[in-house]
Amino acid sequence: MNTDLCTKAIDACISTILNYSTIESVFKAKSCSSKLFKKTVQRDCAFFNYLILELISTSDSAQLLSVKKGLSAFILEQQNASCSFNFWSKNSKDSKKYPYPDDLDDTFCALSALQRYDSNLISGETLKKVLDLLIAQEVDEGGPYKTWLITENWPEIWQDDIDVAVNANVAYFLKLNDVNLPKIDRLFEQKIEKKQLLSPLYYYSEWPVIYFVSRSCGSKMKDKLINLIRERLAKDKLDPLQSALAYNSLLNLNYDLKEYSRKITALAKTFVSLGCKPYPFVIERVRNKKVYYLGSNVLTAAFALNFFQKFLEKQNLLEKASIDQKIKVSVHSAALDRFKKTVKNSGLNQEFENFLNKITQTKLEKLTTLTPYHFQKMLGKTLSHKFIVNISVAHLYGWIAYTIYDDFLDNEGKPEMLSIANICHRIFFQIFSSVDDKNFQELFLKILNKADVINFEEVTSRNKKAIIEVENCAFKSMGHAIAPLAILFESQAATKKNVQHTLNYFQNYLAARQLCDDMHDWEEDLLKNERNFVTNSFLSIYKGKITKEMTLEARKIYWVELMPTLINQGKKMLFEAKKNIYQLNSDKNEFLDNALELEKVYLEAEGQRAKTLEYLKAINL
Repeated sequence: MNTDLCTKAIDACISTILNYSTIESVFKAKSCSSKLFKKTVQRDCAFFNYLILELISTSDSAQLLSVKKGLSAFILEQQNASCSFNFWSKNSKDSKKYPYPDDLDDTFCALSALQRYDSNLISGETLKKVLDLLIAQEVDEGGPYKTWLITENWPEIWQDDIDVAVNANVAYFLKLNDVNLPKIDRLFEQKIEKKQLLSPLYYYSEWPVIYFVSRSCGSKMKDKLINLIRERLAKDKLDPLQSALAYNSLLNLNYDLKEYSRKITALAKTFVSLGCKPYPFVIERVRNKKVYYLGSNVLTAAFALNFFQKFLEKQNLLEKASIDQKIKVSVHSAALDRFKKTVKNSGLNQEFENFLNKITQTKLEKLTTLTPYHFQKMLGKTLSHKFIVNISVAHLYGWIAYTIYDDFLDNEGKPEMLSIANICHRIFFQIFSSVDDKNFQELFLKILNKADVINFEEVTSRNKKAIIEVENCAFKSMGHAIAPLAILFESQAATKKNVQHTLNYFQNYLAARQLCDDMHDWEEDLLKNERNFVTNSFLSIYKGKITKEMTLEARKIYWVELMPTLINQGKKMLFEAKKNIYQLNSDKNEFLDNALELEKVYLEAEGQRAKTLEYLKAINL
């Protein structure tokens, strides 16, 4: 499907949401006994608003900012003292005429919406209450969970209800908080195996259930769920809302939608030409053997918007990945060829090839292989393909050499890898030494010498408690800046300011990244007697013993006293990194994206810290 049509479908969805938006940004549902929704009655269904916020929370449309803000305020108002939520809006006519008790389905859809919109809205105290709700509802420790939050006086049919959709929405919220419950996974496994993903009391069709399960389904059942969806798509006649749910479920499972491109194009045309109509989503009630369905133009629009935005993002990523992949193949092939020409030893060549193949399976591949290409692209310069590949090979060789050396500095080095490191370092040095510019050569040697000084200081301080400067975190990895500097000089763009901005970006970004890694590994590093800014800062405060079972007191010192300083330091360095990359190119680019992505990690750590402290306070620790 072409990008223009996808964008038009997205615009149609946003228009529907805005057309139905009120001052409070709260949306009504439509009730009807006909699936065509010809004669409808409006309902104050809070549940639809929970779903709508979660679905539009990731949209970058400025038009939806006020809608999201209004919805989040509305949802917070619906929260009860125990942190539970209801299907109907509080104090509405519907809540009095057709009363329902609070339940886990509404509760966890509401919590997920708030978490996705702004994770800071889910406090530590809230998490404590959520945990209490789950414990009260669990059939067994760790799930699955009963639906209704009721007392023992209610009929047995309400007491014992265990619904797959409800448990899927519980699992999704827990997944957003990095918690996985194997017993819920087993419930999914049983239902998928039997092809029984129905929630007949609550949802009109199996498609909402399939969608909910696809968001939190474990990898073990992923392929079976994909096959089930494809079977259903082959034989079922779907309305536009069900189609959006089906294709979105496949995206959630990372399935390539190429085989459905024609149908997705037709779906987009439907939304563009006919708009977003209401379709049956949940069963409101059954009266006199007549079933009443709830649907909503805005709910349809929100599900379609969420799908088309994800679909478009994936298309753009695939297009970009295709170009990146060609560069990676060229660089890896050239690196392998050069090593084999340099070394006439089959065993050593095989060991190098194995190491090179491992890189392609790590998140660091972009940084190790594509940095030179992306830097050239960011500068808006076009250097020869041969030069970029050659510089990228040198960049890759340098990373391999210093990674192996770093293992030895950490007393984890493998002797058989030392020859590979030495050969890679020699080729790395040869290639960069061939850059014919005196100023570049001075910078090149300065960066390498500084890295050795920092490594020496870190190794010799391992049995001391002297603070290693946080800025020094970067210098061990500043080799990543050498290829970009070579590109500056080769493209005649090496002004004093550009060189300084490049150095400043890498110094701040790499330091922030290293600090982030050290914050994550602080306990493990202490046990290994690793000395870095984080561990030495901790040891300057903590006077107890370092053991495998760190005490709560030690962890509280880290979380309460040290973590705010570390987070602020990381954010400060990323601010400097962004400022310097803006000076080189103010447009969106890989280097800015890297800084923003890392900044998000720091912000998440900040939010997680606040929640942890509130939780500890809530349980009186």
